[in-house]
Amino acid sequence: MSNLVLSPDANDWLQALADDCKALVTEGLFTARWQVIETHHQLGQRIATDEHFQKYARDAGELFRTVRELTGISESTLHRAVQFYEKWPDLALLPGGKEMSWHKVVALLPDGKQEREPSPLSKLKLILTVDLTSLSRTLREKVIIVREEVEEVYAELVKARKQ
Repeated sequence: MSNLVLSPDANDWLQALADDCKALVTEGLFTARWQVIETHHQLGQRIATDEHFQKYARDAGELFRTVRELTGISESTLHRAVQFYEKWPDLALLPGGKEMSWHKVVALLPDGKQEREPSPLSKLKLILTVDLTSLSRTLREKVIIVREEVEEVYAELVKARKQ
C-alpha cells in the first residue's frame, strides 16, 4: 500500500477511483475476449456455410492453404473457426457462456488443432527418419533395402520440386 496520507474524504475518493479503474479494465477485457469468440464464430460460419466450401470440403486442407495465402489468416485458425461453428452453431449453447475465452474454446475442439494428411514428400521423409534399433536384424535389413529405394525417390522428388 502507498504511504500517501490523505484525508478520510480523499481516501474514499481514491478507493472509488480505484474501484472504477478495476471495473473498466475488467469489463473491457471481458468484452474483448467475447469479441474474439464472436469473430471466430462468424469466421467459421462464413466458411462452413459457403456453398463452394461445402462442395470442395474434401479438399479443405488445400482450401485453407489458399485462403491463408490470400488473407494471412493461419490454416489452423481457419480450421478451428469452422470446427467451432460446426460444434456450436448457436453461441448461446457454448458451455461456460460469456465466461469463455478463445483459448478455452480451442481446448474443447477435437485435438485442439488441425488434423491434416501429410504430403507424400513428408511421408517419405518420415520413413527415412524411423529409428531401426528396436527392430529384429532380419526386419532391419529389409527396411534398410526399402529405405535406400525411398531415399532415391525422395531425392528425385526434392530435385524435381526445386526445378
